[in-house]
Amino acid sequence: MNKEKLNTVYQLNIATHTWEKVTVKCEEPQPWNRSYHCSEIIGNYFIVFGGEFFHDLDDLWLFDLKNRKWIEIKIDVDGLKPKGRKFASSFKY
Repeated sequence: MNKEKLNTVYQLNIATHTWEKVTVKCEEPQPWNRSYHCSEIIGNYFIVFGGEFFHDLDDLWLFDLKNRKWIEIKIDVDGLKPKGRKFASSFKY
């Protein structure tokens, strides 16, 4: 079984039933490769929280689907936020 951690994004074209790899400029910030993360799509944003790299992650990233760009959301170190985790779930209401 391949346990390689990835940070690639693919977009499904529903009309043609084909996948397209979304390219991001190398010099732009992007999340660490990871597995077991939690994600949602809200509006034009693909949201990624946590997961596992070498340890449990507690970072929060938005992928702007319109502009195809990652944005890291930095939380104040002293602020309230979930601990690093993997195999988490999410929901929107």
